[in-house]
Amino acid sequence: MADRNGGSNSYAEIRINGEDVVSKQNSKRGINLVVLNGPDHKILLNESYNTFSGKKDESARLVADFKKIPSGSVIIAAVKDDASKNLKRGARKIFMDMGSQAIKKLGFKSAWGFIGIKGMKKSGENVGTTVEFGTALSYTKTVTKRKEVQKVEGGSKIQAMSAGFKHGNTARIVVNDEDVLGKAGRGLNIVVLAGQNHEVMFKQTYDTYANGKASSQIVEDEAAVPPGSVIIIACMDECSAKLSQGVKDILVAMGAKEINGLGFREGYLFMGIKGTKSHLEKKGPSVNAGMILGYSRVKKTIKTKVTKTMTQTKSYKRTITRVVKKKVVTVKNGVRTTRVITRVQKRTVTCKRSRKVTKTRTTSQVTHR
Repeated sequence: MADRNGGSNSYAEIRINGEDVVSKQNSKRGINLVVLNGPDHKILLNESYNTFSGKKDESARLVADFKKIPSGSVIIAAVKDDASKNLKRGARKIFMDMGSQAIKKLGFKSAWGFIGIKGMKKSGENVGTTVEFGTALSYTKTVTKRKEVQKVEGGSKIQAMSAGFKHGNTARIVVNDEDVLGKAGRGLNIVVLAGQNHEVMFKQTYDTYANGKASSQIVEDEAAVPPGSVIIIACMDECSAKLSQGVKDILVAMGAKEINGLGFREGYLFMGIKGTKSHLEKKGPSVNAGMILGYSRVKKTIKTKVTKTMTQTKSYKRTITRVVKKKVVTVKNGVRTTRVITRVQKRTVTCKRSRKVTKTRTTSQVTHR
């Protein structure tokens, strides 16, 4: 590469493998830019930008073209005559990001040559009245690193590991690739997650090897945990020496079986949901396990029973029939005659009959949380 500035004698030259890509004859005022493909050095762009003239925004055109260039491409620039007069900040920043220092204060009618790689701060440059320099550049390879994080929609990926004293002496609890336990300690390491979103509600280490009050503290803390919460346990070092039956009963109520046979300095892990028997459990010298668990909702049903007692009165009509007999005695011509006159009397009356009626109504209200 060669640059010479100063009136009619100014020129720019870019030569690649002995071949003139930009020659003295075809170079133009401003920045002459050649872009090579990184992997094979084939020419991707050969363009000039007259950042001396103010008729067009050549700086903006340079920035727009540069955005289309892939990372790892080789960027070669050479100035003919002057490039500084209307060279804007955005265009200068392109070369500054590749490590150029001279472009910041490029002077009027100054010669400037630059070789760099897009996406890297490794570059070479020269500035002055007349500059000439070159470099042997190997092919570049762009390496893209991608980290894939598995995210479970509507739930979480939960992992746990436990190792006894002689088999690793460790405990970990990981939720969605994040270590939520932090620093583990001897005994049972417990993490409680909210059922509806799996956010950490509580975490604590209980030394059930040496602390005689640790088990009673677990029972007390567990009583405050809402139904539907996820309980994760990982044992470190030794957990069985002072582990009470009360703690074991809590886990058995959630489906655990191995806890009753937990041995001295044996690894143990448990994952379960309070109020259900859905669980995962392992014990051994060194154990690990994982599960995909959806968010849970606690269904609460409130039944209200209303009993109402009322007096029910019924009106009805009743006909009362009465038979009246009357004996009549008459004497005629000395003859005594007796006869009976029968009359039927009917009377309609209104009657009322009352009774007690009991009605029971049950209503249910269902809430989720």
